[in-house]
Amino acid sequence: MRLRRHDEDRRGRQQTPRRDPGAMAVLVTRRPKYICRHCSGPVVQARAPERVVPSGLPTEAAIAHVIVSKFGDHTPFYRQAEIYARQGIRLDRATLGNWSGRACFHLQPIANHMRRRLAMADRLFMDETTAPVLDPGRGQTKKGYFWAIVSDDRGHSGPSPPIVLFRYAPGRSGAFAEQFLDGFCGRFLQCDAYEGYDRLTEVARPQGPWTLVHCWSHCAGASSNWPVTPNRRSPRPPFGTSHNFTPSKPWSAAHRRTSGWPRARSTRCPS
Repeated sequence: MRLRRHDEDRRGRQQTPRRDPGAMAVLVTRRPKYICRHCSGPVVQARAPERVVPSGLPTEAAIAHVIVSKFGDHTPFYRQAEIYARQGIRLDRATLGNWSGRACFHLQPIANHMRRRLAMADRLFMDETTAPVLDPGRGQTKKGYFWAIVSDDRGHSGPSPPIVLFRYAPGRSGAFAEQFLDGFCGRFLQCDAYEGYDRLTEVARPQGPWTLVHCWSHCAGASSNWPVTPNRRSPRPPFGTSHNFTPSKPWSAAHRRTSGWPRARSTRCPS
């Protein structure tokens, strides 16, 4: 009996698979028509599958690729159009934008569901970051802000799944944070030392105002309100002082080394 290798077929041919970058392929949907030969019934045919773009050519996978390239890989539409042009496919960036807009409409129920789950979380994390936004007519971009609202209880084996929801706002005012958290039932909000979040501690809600939970990485920014004690062992003085000190609150040396303390004023929250 001849033993056969695991990568050979029954005829003894060895198979060597390789991967090739996928190119645009044309998918053809055939819907045959049927009619009964023994009666005068009408011609029947299966309904055409629903499409994200009515009567359009892109498949759901093609539209998903455009969205991931735009928002995940930060590839603008005009660059994607150039990439497709090298493959012999002419796509205007306005067409790519139309595809993305229609896809966002169909994805809106998922975003609404994520928001409802976040609204029930007891602990949330929130932070904002800048994003350049096109400013038509000026020939340049303006500064916008993406606000991230996060719920992640995996650190203590929580039952809820991790969720990250991004909201856009034209500014960084704390009024936007209050607007985005309207209707939320949580109690604790982890955030940085940005004073715009302070207004959340005065919001009138049935659950009471938010309790802000600041990160250790920003402790130096608020250290002026803490009682301090000299620490002669520290080789680096804190901000605005000529002597070394240790915050009166408990502090881990290992965490201090990994968090970049006391350079907390120029760092973002590592959470």
